Amino acid sequence: MREEHDALQLAADSARRALAEARALAAEERRLQVERGERDQDLAALAQIALRHLDGRCPICDQDFDRGKVEAHLAGHVSRAESVAPEGATIAEEVTRLVGETEERERALADFQKRYQAAEAAQRELRLWEAERDRRLDEVGLDVSNIEDIGAALSALVETKQESCSSLRDLEES
Repeated sequence: MREEHDALQLAADSARRALAEARALAAEERRLQVERGERDQDLAALAQIALRHLDGRCPICDQDFDRGKVEAHLAGHVSRAESVAPEGATIAEEVTRLVGETEERERALADFQKRYQAAEAAQRELRLWEAERDRRLDEVGLDVSNIEDIGAALSALVETKQESCSSLRDLEES
């Protein structure tokens, strides 16, 4: 039973550690998502301003540029900021899976602990019963050191007591 308990305890501890690691990873991923989202929002704001000020020449350095290519590039920043994909979804799914696995392993451990406690209680009850049996056998003068011989000893004791009772009846009748 001890091995089963240790295996269940180890599995529950392992699941708890994996869950804690996944939660930490998810928290880090959320932090990075926020940073990326803020960066994308900043770039989108700059891109929108730049799009409003595009003419035939660059408004900053006064160089010629490919207007279509620049507009497409700047529009990409704007659309990227508008469609922030939840990259942490797979991590969140893993956390959810690990929560379920941890709960399952903790339930298995709790079930085992209940069975173990019931077995311990039964064992205590058996020891109490054996102690009471041994006390009673000792009261009638039977040696409890070799429990296998008790049956024969009890039979002999009953026979002796029956003979004693029979002798007492005979004495009373006479």
